[in-house]
Amino acid sequence: MKSASSNATRTQVIILILLPILYLFLVNPISDFWGGILFLLLGWITPSVFILLLSYLITKKVARHAHVIVKLMLILIISFVIGVHVKIPTILPSLAFKTPEVHVEKPLTLIVDKTYGVIPSVYTDVTDNILLKPSSFDTVNLGGDEGCMCMYFKLPETISDTANRQLQDLIRIFATQQGVQPGLYAHGYILSGPAGHAAYTMSIESTIKHDQVVMITRITDNYGGLVRIKNIYPSWLIMKKGPEFFPRGENQKGYFKNSVILFLNNNFWQWILRHYLRAPLPTSTLLESNAFILRS
Repeated sequence: MKSASSNATRTQVIILILLPILYLFLVNPISDFWGGILFLLLGWITPSVFILLLSYLITKKVARHAHVIVKLMLILIISFVIGVHVKIPTILPSLAFKTPEVHVEKPLTLIVDKTYGVIPSVYTDVTDNILLKPSSFDTVNLGGDEGCMCMYFKLPETISDTANRQLQDLIRIFATQQGVQPGLYAHGYILSGPAGHAAYTMSIESTIKHDQVVMITRITDNYGGLVRIKNIYPSWLIMKKGPEFFPRGENQKGYFKNSVILFLNNNFWQWILRHYLRAPLPTSTLLESNAFILRS
């Protein structure tokens, strides 16, 4: 019986060692097309299996005779510590992000026009000087291109990019609340016309003060509308500037670093925290602040 248990443990240790090796191989371009396919099927779950198996083996070693419920609790706690690791200190501060301060000097104008039969769009131009990610649990990830059937490393989306997309969503929500249905064609009302007809410009200026980043956002339109927003973020949300993406295996140093970052952070604990612990966007309270008006 003891020999069978020892063999099972040995097998589990071998699997534990092979998991990161398999992961790094599948991310590497030498795995070719089928490696990419296997990564899509197995890569997303491999880091989570690794931390659960490692937590199980540690629990098996330190609490061999404990009750099964105690063992399960230990596995969860240990896997949480391993899965979140150095980001644990950011959890409590992430629960207390400050709400943005919105000052509407003149509401932003939304034009209703039934002349142009196009799908509604909002023209925005975003500039910022310091790149911030919405969550400390956002990290380098993998993207794919069906055109070249290839994968690439990509940086997480920035707060300014996410705010830009949210601004477009909020304008559509506001229009719907006012009885205008976005997406109708020439027989009904649509939002915005040609480029520049209902353009919005979002400019962001950030400064670092002590351990905080003070972000001032200005949103303007072509009709004199101006909304100023102030956000305060912790400095650990700052991203290093760099290219938007790095082709998989472009250079060995970049490949290994990005692959290890992926493996250490792409687990179920960080997925959960990434979803719930996000910094408020500059645009998050625009509707409540009556930042839009409708014109025809």
